[in-house]
This record gives sequence, C-alpha cells and structure tokens, in this order.
Amino acid sequence: SGGTGPGTLALLSTSYSADEGVGALTVTVARTGGSDGDATVKYETASGTAKTKQDFTARTGTLSWAAGNQDPKTIEIAIKNDKLKEKDETFTVKLSKATGAGLGANSAKVTINDNDTPGCGSPLAAPAQLQARGQSDSEIRLAWADASTAASELRIERREPGGTFQEIASLAAGVQSFTDSGLPGGATFQYRVSAVGTDGVSAASAIAAGATDGVAAPCDDANALCLDGGRFEASVEWHRLAAADDGPKRMMLPEASRSGLFSSSRSSDPQLLVNMVDGCKVNGHHWLYFAAVTDVEHTVKVRDTLTGRTWARFNPAGSVPAPVRDVEAFSCQ
Repeated sequence: SGGTGPGTLALLSTSYSADEGVGALTVTVARTGGSDGDATVKYETASGTAKTKQDFTARTGTLSWAAGNQDPKTIEIAIKNDKLKEKDETFTVKLSKATGAGLGANSAKVTINDNDTPGCGSPLAAPAQLQARGQSDSEIRLAWADASTAASELRIERREPGGTFQEIASLAAGVQSFTDSGLPGGATFQYRVSAVGTDGVSAASAIAAGATDGVAAPCDDANALCLDGGRFEASVEWHRLAAADDGPKRMMLPEASRSGLFSSSRSSDPQLLVNMVDGCKVNGHHWLYFAAVTDVEHTVKVRDTLTGRTWARFNPAGSVPAPVRDVEAFSCQ
C-alpha cells in the first residue's frame, strides 16, 4: 500500500542513457511512502557537455498529484540526432521546490550516446592557406581556410625561429582568424594550426611566418637589398650553418632598382628573386613578388623603412616554394 502521510517525490532513477536516434527520453518521477494531500514539484533540464537546441530540447515545468494519487509522472525530453561523430555527451534533469510532500532523489544524469560513424577515407583535415601578417609593433594576425566539418576545436601554435612550437590558443571550430598580441617589436614568429575532433588531432597546417613592426630607419644591412630607392629592405635568413668565408650573397639587378637576387652562399648561383612593384595608383599598395629555385630552409623578410611594417614568409627544408604575388604587401599610406 501507499502508506500514510504526504509521502516523498523523487526521480525513479538517477542515471539515464539514450541513443541520438531514440527520438525522446522518458524520465519518471514517483510519489512513495504516502499520498495524503495535494503535492507538486518543479523540474528543469540543465546543459552539460550536451547543449540545448543542439543535442536536446530543454524542458521546465511542474508535476502535480491530487490527494490520494500515487501514480508516477513522466517527463518527455526530445533528443536531437545530428550527423557528426562525437563523444558521448551528458545533461541533467533536476527536481526542486516540492510542496505538500518531501523531496527525495532530485538529480539525474542523462548520457546521449553518439550513433554516427566516420566516413570511409575521411580523415580529419588540417586548416589550409594559413597566412600571418604583422599589424603593429606588438600584433600579428593569422587567417586560414575552414578545417574539416568534423572538427570541434582549433589549436594555434607558435615558435621563434629555431625554437619549438608551443600552444598559445584554443578556438572553437569554424573560427578563421586569430590575432596574437603582446609580442615584442621587430620580431619574427612562425605559426601552425591543427584541428581537433573526436578521433584525435589532425596534421598541422603548413607553417606561416609573421613579423611585428620593426624600426622606421634607413636600409643599412650589408646583407640586404635596398629596393625602390631604399624604401624597402629585403633580406633572407638561410636556416643552415655556413662557413665563415662562405656567407650569403645578395645582388642588385642592373638597371632594376626594385628587384634583386639572393644566394645562400657566395659561391652559389642566384636562388631567390625579390621584386617590388608600385601599385599605389591601382589599389593603394606596394606589391611584392618573389620566386625561388632552392629547397633550403629559409625566411624572407621585407621591411618598409618608412613605417617599420615587415612582411615575412617561411619555407621549410626540402620544399621549393611556389612563386608569391602579394598585391597588399604594404600600404602606400
């Protein structure tokens, strides 16, 4: 029998499990130990790793029992079925503010089990077309193309040339830019981005180099090219040791003040061409072109001597870089 007294209102179970494709989950609330008088209890759902609108439909309300009624009451919660492979996710059903009866077990954890499988031959893709541009003497802005739709997170890593990569930021999937701030002026950094999903971490993107603004000073580096009447200072850092008497070489092209060549050593043939073009009347920018015929690891840097703004591009060892045409390299302002 139900016994005497008002009884207790409680969840019949404190743990539920449902597949994504179940449609709806039924949670039961029982009145036990007595049914004297009317009784009510409020209920609500609370997000955990499972989110409302995305994984389930939020529910709030009040359950009521008349005097003498001890029948169990139920709460129907719609479970959404997405097409992404993901980890099992959870949310909570809670009871509160019981009237006319005591309150027993008042919280139940619900686990939504994923029912999707990854597509055959569809590994998690890394972000593509990563670019890094200096924005000031303390900021570098990164931009990239979308990663795999299965990604749930993006990781940004940074290193100084010759150093090791360290994670500096974690972003939500779908974000396509990030500004690295608080950096020292006149410094070069290398970046890469990877995608994170249920099955692990993607390969890293190609490495991109960016530089904060340096000093606004005349071109005076003995190993640099002073292009366009000294407006731009172009230099190349070859990432390999060379003999003291066999250092890098730079060569201005005869009758071409905006172009020059670089070699990784004084005894080598020219390996890299840098060319500046005045596009101020076209789009308000100085354009930068370069092409290389070497797979030696190197970083190309071009500094605007009037503003200190520095353009940088990194090439890893064993890879011949594709020709570059950047028509927004430097503002004419």
